[in-house]
Amino acid sequence: MINKRSIVYILCALLAIIFVIRLSGLSFSPPGFFCDETSIGYNAFSILETGKDEKGISFPVFFKAFGDYKNPVYIYLATIPIKLLGLSVFSVRLTSAALGIFSILLFIYFLHLLKHCPQSQSKDSLLFALSGGLVMSLMPWHFQFSRIAFEAISLVFFIILDMVLFTLYLKTKKSIYYLLFGFSMVASFFAYSTGRLIVPLSAILLVLIWKRELFGIENIFPVSLLEKVLKNSFFLPSVSEKNIPWNSLPDKKSARINVLISIFSVALLSLVLVYDHHIDPAGILTRPHDVLIIDDKPGVFVATSRFLENYFNHFSPAFLFGRGDLNLRHSAGVSSMLFVSFFLPVVFGVIYFARRIKNSKLAVFILAELLLFPAASSITIINEGGQATRTVHIVPFIALIITYGAWELIRILKKKHAHVLTVLLIFTFFETAMFYKYYFTLYPQVAIANFEGGMPEAMRFAFSQKASYYYVSMNVCKYRIEIPFFMHYPPERFQQSLIFPNARCLDSRKIANPKPGSIAIYKATDYIPHFPGEILLNKISYVKKTVRQEAGTQRELYEDKEIDLYYIYRY
Repeated sequence: MINKRSIVYILCALLAIIFVIRLSGLSFSPPGFFCDETSIGYNAFSILETGKDEKGISFPVFFKAFGDYKNPVYIYLATIPIKLLGLSVFSVRLTSAALGIFSILLFIYFLHLLKHCPQSQSKDSLLFALSGGLVMSLMPWHFQFSRIAFEAISLVFFIILDMVLFTLYLKTKKSIYYLLFGFSMVASFFAYSTGRLIVPLSAILLVLIWKRELFGIENIFPVSLLEKVLKNSFFLPSVSEKNIPWNSLPDKKSARINVLISIFSVALLSLVLVYDHHIDPAGILTRPHDVLIIDDKPGVFVATSRFLENYFNHFSPAFLFGRGDLNLRHSAGVSSMLFVSFFLPVVFGVIYFARRIKNSKLAVFILAELLLFPAASSITIINEGGQATRTVHIVPFIALIITYGAWELIRILKKKHAHVLTVLLIFTFFETAMFYKYYFTLYPQVAIANFEGGMPEAMRFAFSQKASYYYVSMNVCKYRIEIPFFMHYPPERFQQSLIFPNARCLDSRKIANPKPGSIAIYKATDYIPHFPGEILLNKISYVKKTVRQEAGTQRELYEDKEIDLYYIYRY
């Protein structure tokens, strides 16, 4: 029989292996480099070099980029690996990988705090916390966004940081933790677009549920059914609220300080928004306005039906455990958002918190977050099914539900049905192994079109060759930001004119009489003009495994087929 200390060592070893996996192959899986990643990377480089974004605006709140606005938190954080490692696909994606790993470590600490509350005294707290960290690390939902330079993963990190700081305040009653919590909530608001709705809703929930511990008040409204529902103990139903130090009333001085901190946090958020509005009045509203379900001015019935369809699609087994987000940038196309082996822990976890809703403030908060998680995504246009990026903030809460549910399963099954637990563990291990195998072998081929696979290699090769001029097909540099990124073009020069003296992005059909000694980069699907004396310098391709039927037989044979992606010519 394996003792608990050995299990702790095993969990630590597994987490270490998973962290290494998360840092491996960032440049090739996902394949290529999507335009949003390029824009984020170059703006971070520009801020690092000049203190201005690509448009020449000093330290903006939102970064304008090809009609869209990027959120600031990821971009400012990305300056760190770019400073240390230089501008590259790896350094820009390393920010995501680091945020993913640190969010897991923070989540482990959060669970450690929960099990060390006065009403628990559990001897299994470290084992519980590490198992929760393993759960989050194995979630395909979390893994996917910790390898792509999208802003979404920064929201996950700061939501967990919010939870840690708020729990530390409840445990110690030190207002410094509540102040830090306020700063963290402001950062969460600016981490990703959905935070602009989710963070205020979460803040309201926290104030309503823990108003007594924050401000020393029992009721906010004279009569409220919600007040009655939320009047309960903190964690476990078996412990009286009066005997829980975490639920003790703050003294009058601390309560006043907490009120001032709350006002300060709202004021700080407002000042940042006013500053952004002064720089660019459209900054915070442009992207949300473009994707709202009411943008085409439908009737109330149509808008409501769109919202409800979107809302319930996010709870569907097809989205959570089946095909997931249909966009291969948001989901690897296998194992969906959660492993199938997580289904029973999710069910048991929801039941665990639902049974404690009358006596546990944590249960109320977790279930409320679960019900609210599709809200921001549901008011936006979705082609089909659920949307993973706009709901990624729920990852810590689902990880919490799965962890508690898994421990409930273990408690119920370990004595008489240990073989069922063994089967579940084997199935989880099998799912994990197959997911990683698929992600690092087939996914780079399947998602090539979604990430402009081969483009980084083509651009790096072309710009490494000395040339008098560079012609880049519009299908290669769709938003033109790819040129300065891979050319490492000085941001101060780009900000002045937004053009390049020795490069141009244009329709390949418009290339005529190219300059002698110039280089052109084409996509394989382009119309490629040919000129006397041209030299094909390089072609970027990949090997795709295909199946063909042998002539005259029914046998199917595997063969490798080379697929061309980009051509680089010298004239």
